[in-house]
Amino acid sequence: MDVFNNKPRKPQLQKIKKWLDKILLSILLKGRTGIAISYIAKNWEKLTRYIEDGRLNIDNNPVENTIRPFVFGRKNWLFSKSQSGAKASAMIYGVIETAKANGIEPFT
Repeated sequence: MDVFNNKPRKPQLQKIKKWLDKILLSILLKGRTGIAISYIAKNWEKLTRYIEDGRLNIDNNPVENTIRPFVFGRKNWLFSKSQSGAKASAMIYGVIETAKANGIEPFT
């Protein structure tokens, strides 16, 4: 059973879905709240797919944390003295992060 805080997730999601279906009938869909709620309703199956397979995560935080250094690097490359220096810096950074992602210590 998929557990979050020692309580099954599926009943909680079913309650949210019931509320969602009810609220869709009583809000203006052109407003910001309506747009957000209709987005959730349209993508409900995709948003709840993780409860069907225990290998799936509820979020993509591990991926976000992996690409974060590239985002910082991209901002720093703007201040390189030359285009070739920025490319070289990006390539080295890419090799280092790829090594880390594959469990290899890049500095040894």
